[in-house]
Amino acid sequence: MAPHDLFLVKTPHLTFQIEEHLGQGFTHGQVPTPLLLNDRVRIFFASRPRKNFSQTHFVDFDLELKTVLHVETSPIVEVGNAGHFDEFGIMPDCAIRINPATIFLYYSGWKSSETYPHENYTGLAISKDGGNSFEKYSSEPVLGKTKDDPFSATSCFVIRDGKGFQMFYSSGVSWMEIEGRLEHSYDIKCAWSSDGIKWDRNYEPIIKQRHKFEGLARPTVFRVKEQWIMIFSEMDIRDFRDGAGSYQLGCAISKDLRSWHRLESNAFRTLKNLPESCRMQAYPYVCLVNGELNLFYNGNSFGSAGFYASKIVINDLEQTNER
Repeated sequence: MAPHDLFLVKTPHLTFQIEEHLGQGFTHGQVPTPLLLNDRVRIFFASRPRKNFSQTHFVDFDLELKTVLHVETSPIVEVGNAGHFDEFGIMPDCAIRINPATIFLYYSGWKSSETYPHENYTGLAISKDGGNSFEKYSSEPVLGKTKDDPFSATSCFVIRDGKGFQMFYSSGVSWMEIEGRLEHSYDIKCAWSSDGIKWDRNYEPIIKQRHKFEGLARPTVFRVKEQWIMIFSEMDIRDFRDGAGSYQLGCAISKDLRSWHRLESNAFRTLKNLPESCRMQAYPYVCLVNGELNLFYNGNSFGSAGFYASKIVINDLEQTNER
């Protein structure tokens, strides 16, 4: 697979506008997280009803991703009490089916910090009715603060196989002052679990930063023939708020899910008529819908207006997804 033309990302065929569906005063449809149901595609997302606060909802589309069937306007999981890791926000990361009735929803919880802007760690909410309602597994994170993940361990993607669970997540590396403001850099690490709840981490990054100012976020992993592909967001914290360093799509490939080869940034080709609102491509998630790979992602300003879905083509390889 030639790095320069590995992917073709098509013009968005789905646009979900947050204000249209949640009303005035709401912004953001961040980190779109799809879950395939029998007759629909449920997409979890995080809104901001006010500044510095986020909550999670879902929208149901038909299997063609053309018609909105339902929007859950109330938050599906309540934020934590004062001092808890998810006091100021809950944002979806990955939804995975355990059995026909049980869904694990991993989420990013965040709170402010006295010495730096915020801390982010991974929580778990569980549905026992097929994804309609959720309860927190615990008030504590399932992936929390350690000496090797002192700032954040979040934005995860989880794969389940016969041996258990494997997680890929963004790990905070440092906070640095950029033009009088503290900014966060991070790489991608992995963890393993037998039950999806208690995790053992390998603190060596599987996707390393190219430089100390880089942030790598929201890995999503899928399989094409004999290779695993990881798509993630990469940015430069020196100018990432809709600037020259804003989130773009990055990619790595692996044969065993453990050793990864990161491709150059030109692995993606996008159509020239990609809308101006998609100059930033943040928080990707790949899902197979009706036999086609769909890339869900946020556009400019970290999804302040909502989210998109584009079909992706990978050379002429047979497309499979074993999640």
